[in-house]
Amino acid sequence: MVRFSTLVAEQRWIKEIDINPLLASPDGLMALDARVVVYGPEVTLEQIPKMAIRPYPTRYVGPFTLKDGNVVTIRPSGRRMSRPWCASTRRSPSAASTCASSI
Repeated sequence: MVRFSTLVAEQRWIKEIDINPLLASPDGLMALDARVVVYGPEVTLEQIPKMAIRPYPTRYVGPFTLKDGNVVTIRPSGRRMSRPWCASTRRSPSAASTCASSI
């Protein structure tokens, strides 16, 4: 689903997508049939509607190692994204701990 949303976010010329049926399994999702409609040549880039919800800024996503050794992905939200220690995985362990505890 993340890759699909990336496609839609990056390809603004896509007007609509119909996927039916969509097969879901523990291994992932598979579109068995799909129809993609793009805007016609008469439509300019300025006329294409802007996205209602913008994609998550990937520069803030990063791995974090928990005390038990498990690695998780952190995605700070809202005002926490402005904290520089949350945006980088190259900070000291104490800064990473502060970031994780504030999420």
